[in-house]
Amino acid sequence: MPSLTAVSLRLTLANVSQDASSLRSLVIDLFERLSKEPGFVSAVLHDDVDRPGELLVYETWSLSREQYLRDVRTKPYWDFYERRLVELRVEREARWLRPIASWPP
Repeated sequence: MPSLTAVSLRLTLANVSQDASSLRSLVIDLFERLSKEPGFVSAVLHDDVDRPGELLVYETWSLSREQYLRDVRTKPYWDFYERRLVELRVEREARWLRPIASWPP
């Protein structure tokens, strides 16, 4: 059974500038840092097969959304990534998910 305090975040990144290589490198670098944060469980970075230039990140944390926003998103290194995403003209959509079942159990 999934943890009641776990939260998952599905993040879609659409690269308007079409600089897919820079976006992919930026996201990989970010998750190298995030993976060392307390509460990090896992993350998977996907290329969207039907939408070239679009990435999807599925990340899971053993934190509540509030804890994530307070303890992770306030790290000083986030400023750099936020600036780069703006420079690359990346459109983002984040969806917060709460697990209710998983397989295998």
